Amino acid sequence: MKTSRRTTIGQVAEFAGVSTATVSRVLSGVSPVSETTRVRVLEAIDSLNYRPSDLTRAVFAGRSNTIGVLLADMRNPYYIDLIDGISQIANEAGTLAYLAAGNRNTSTEQRTLSLMDSHRVRGLITTAANDHEKIVHAMAEAGTECVYITQKPKIQHPRMHSIRLDDFAAGQLAWQHLSDIGRTRVLIVNQSRAQPTMQARTLGFFEAAQRSGVTINEHDSIFRLKNLSQPSGELQKCIIERAKSRDINAIFATTGIGTFRAYEALSRSGLRIPQDVAILGLDDFMWAEYLAPSLSVIAQPTIEMGAAAARVILEEPGEALHMTFDPSLVVRDSTSL
Repeated sequence: MKTSRRTTIGQVAEFAGVSTATVSRVLSGVSPVSETTRVRVLEAIDSLNYRPSDLTRAVFAGRSNTIGVLLADMRNPYYIDLIDGISQIANEAGTLAYLAAGNRNTSTEQRTLSLMDSHRVRGLITTAANDHEKIVHAMAEAGTECVYITQKPKIQHPRMHSIRLDDFAAGQLAWQHLSDIGRTRVLIVNQSRAQPTMQARTLGFFEAAQRSGVTINEHDSIFRLKNLSQPSGELQKCIIERAKSRDINAIFATTGIGTFRAYEALSRSGLRIPQDVAILGLDDFMWAEYLAPSLSVIAQPTIEMGAAAARVILEEPGEALHMTFDPSLVVRDSTSL
C-alpha cells in the first residue's frame, strides 16, 4: 500500500529552483526577498499543497506562532470562560493555544513552563506563576510575551504583563450587597492556601464593613477549606452551629471552588436559603442560575479578560501593560429576601 507523505520544504525549494533558506524567508517574512522569487515560491507551495510546520518556522524565526496557557487548577469552572476568551482571539489570528494544567503542583508547573519555553511559544498566559517568576522572567528576556492572570508580576519587564480583577472592589461589593439586605453576620469561606486574590477580596470586605460601622472579628468570621476535592463536613457542621446560635445569617465565598463547597455544605445543612442563611459566591458559573435556589454571585468579566490577555501577546506592545477589570453583582434567589 502506498504511504501518503507530507510535502517537505526541500521539495518546495527544488520545485521553485531556490534554496530552503529562501523558502523559509518567504514563509517567515523576516528577511527581504525579491517579488519574482516570492511569487515563484508561493506558486510552488500552492502546487505541492505544502503546509509549513510551525516547528520549522520556529527554527528560522526563533519563535513559534503558538500561545502557551498554563492554568493552576482546572477544577474551577472559572477557567472555562477564560479559555473561551483566549481561544476566540487566537482563532481569529490563526494561531494555536496550547492548554496545560499544573493542578497546583509546583514541580508539574515548572516542568510545563520549561516545555513551553523549549517549544519557543510566542506568548505565555498563566494563572500559576506565583512560584515561577524566574522561569517566566527568563522567557520574557528571550522574547516571549508573558501575561499573568489574577496578579501582577513582582519583576518589572516590558514583556511581563497582567490581567486581573479588582479583587478589593469585589470584597467591597459583596459587603455592600449583604448589608443592603440586612445580613451583616457573615461567615467568609476561604481556601487554606493564602492566595493574593482571596486576601484582597477578604480585606475589601472587612474594610467596607468597618466604614459602615461594623467590626468583624477575623478569627471568628473566616472558615478555611482544607480539602477542595471533597465535600466539607466541617464546614457544614460550622454553618449549622453558627446559625443555631445566630452568629451568622449569611455566607460570602471568596473563590470559585469555595463557592461550590459553601453552597454544597449549606444546602446539606437543612437550613433555608436565604431565609435562615443567605449565600453570595464569587464567579458566575453557567449552572448558578439553575440551582434551587439560584445563586447570587460577584461576577468577573472572564471572557473579556482572556481575550485581553491573548491580544497583548499578539500585539506585542513593547511595554508592560497591567489591566484591571471591575467586578459586577448578579442578584438571584440566594440573597433575594
